[in-house]
Amino acid sequence: MGSLDEVHLCVEIENGMKLGFEEEPETIAIQDAVKVLLQGLGEDVNREGLVKTPLRVAKALRGGTRGYEQKVKDVVEGALFPEVGLHDGVGHAGGVGGLVIVRDLDLFSYCESCLLPLQLKCHVGYVPSGQRVVGLSKLSRVADVFAKRLQDPQRLADEICSSLHHGIKPAGLP
Repeated sequence: MGSLDEVHLCVEIENGMKLGFEEEPETIAIQDAVKVLLQGLGEDVNREGLVKTPLRVAKALRGGTRGYEQKVKDVVEGALFPEVGLHDGVGHAGGVGGLVIVRDLDLFSYCESCLLPLQLKCHVGYVPSGQRVVGLSKLSRVADVFAKRLQDPQRLADEICSSLHHGIKPAGLP
């Protein structure tokens, strides 16, 4: 945390403004757990360098697991386009048939078995059903929704495929 954030936090406290998720019960519970963890390691939670650590850890964990608050349906719903060249219709997708793929997505998650950070490289693709396609940026956003939850790499892949299968009903998933 930079001093700018600390100044902003102090100004909010002085003005009586709502602090955001810092005062939510989930964030407070995470802070309390981090204090217990630090004490278990033999640290003094009131030591100058550790006083704000529970809040920083809570913010990082809440941000890194925001996928629990997101729905794939909301990501995909407004991004479906008719496929160009089918049934003499004019669509907006820009192509006819073939595999749609986004490669080398860098995803960050937390391992569900040890809560340590994971860095994953992901490729997402599908074969359009001949009716509609989804924008490429939405494929990475769908992957990110699931990455921002406690994860196991195999389950992450399964959840991405399952959500695309239900959300856009493709002819196939590679």
